[in-house]
Amino acid sequence: MDKHFKLKHAVSALLFAGMASAASVASAQAVVNGGGATLPQQLYNEEIGITGAPLFPFRITEATDTWLYQGAGSGAGRDAFRFNDSQELPIPGARVTVHFAGSDAPLLETEYDDYIAEDGLGALVGSNTADGHGRMIQVPMAATPVIIYAKSASGPLSVELTNTHLCGIFGGVIDNWQQIDGSLPDEQITVVYRTESSGTTTLLTQHLAAACVNEDTGAATFAGQGTFADAFGGVPNLPPNFVPATGSGGVQAELGSSTRPEQVAYLSPDPAYAPPSNVAQAQLVNHQSGLSYLPTAAAVNTALAAALVAPAGTLNVDPTDGDYKDEANPAYPLNWVAIVADPEDGYPIVGTTNLLVSQCYDSASRVGTNKTEAERAVSDYLDAHYANTARISAHGLVPLPPTFVADIQAAFTTGSDFSGQLAIGNFTYCNTVQGRNGVDVRPS
Repeated sequence: MDKHFKLKHAVSALLFAGMASAASVASAQAVVNGGGATLPQQLYNEEIGITGAPLFPFRITEATDTWLYQGAGSGAGRDAFRFNDSQELPIPGARVTVHFAGSDAPLLETEYDDYIAEDGLGALVGSNTADGHGRMIQVPMAATPVIIYAKSASGPLSVELTNTHLCGIFGGVIDNWQQIDGSLPDEQITVVYRTESSGTTTLLTQHLAAACVNEDTGAATFAGQGTFADAFGGVPNLPPNFVPATGSGGVQAELGSSTRPEQVAYLSPDPAYAPPSNVAQAQLVNHQSGLSYLPTAAAVNTALAAALVAPAGTLNVDPTDGDYKDEANPAYPLNWVAIVADPEDGYPIVGTTNLLVSQCYDSASRVGTNKTEAERAVSDYLDAHYANTARISAHGLVPLPPTFVADIQAAFTTGSDFSGQLAIGNFTYCNTVQGRNGVDVRPS
């Protein structure tokens, strides 16, 4: 599942002045490199043509133009983008420019602060701003549930899990079906967890942190961790009935294993990761409303109804200003992704899968006041993605509300809001910074 993929006929030539090291990977090809979250990977693969002809009308100037997406987990994706380090994904061979990253876990405040610091790649503060990549953009691509699956040798289980059940299972306190319901098999449950830093894990542990009480979680201390074992202080402290899996594909494979017939796991909603027919989706009881939900689009929308809106305050593009991180400032990337850890109603474990991109790419290759090839490619991809709501739904994800999409595009692609100050490739701003290109050495 986690391997390189190619897209032919994708974008116009992306000629980066600093991409000499990429030549060993792609020779004369123009390459847009990215990766990260596996939850939306199948959607991205299809959109950019990895699993067939591209669905969207990208510009075609070279038959060898290529997109790469490496499914490596949300944490690796964020790190790869923040440090412009393709080895985080990992893309083998010489380092190449990391143009974008997928993550189901929102960017952390500390991650962003490091990026924009004087010695960070963004370099938005200090005296060397002209040498930096410039502003980072974080946008939601779709809403998503985290599906809880139940498997038993006795056949598909129609399991309804209360908040106490969910906390107990993932905390290691509940390890037998009969602790949930006396009518269920008297069998020990195996819990499948993700090994790598995963946005899917973050969405789960954020919910458990918000909704669980300590007596329900045993030795676990949930705090929105991306690496599941960290909730227990490391892998050696995990309960004996917990088994590891890497990536969404690894969880799917584990649920298909015949060696452990009684299992609970958390997984991406994409049908491509659907487990065998003897595995059923669990219904989850929203502990605030008391209502039980399957992970349907309607239940996700109910949970996120008030959260999928654009920040609507006064634009402040100065990170040194005390009001820059105001929750309504559209220039602060963290304001575009809402965290709804414990919704008042609807399916309880929800979030958005997001994309990290740069506002500026390789200003040295700019022709006149036009966008660079990379800026056009990234901007066009976002517009094409949001337009194809049927494709998003087909992959088990939930399209964003049209009004939210319109606000995202007005800020970042069309530039019709804020006098275009946040738009990808805005000449007035991007011509003052180096923009993302080449490769960088991770700070020590």
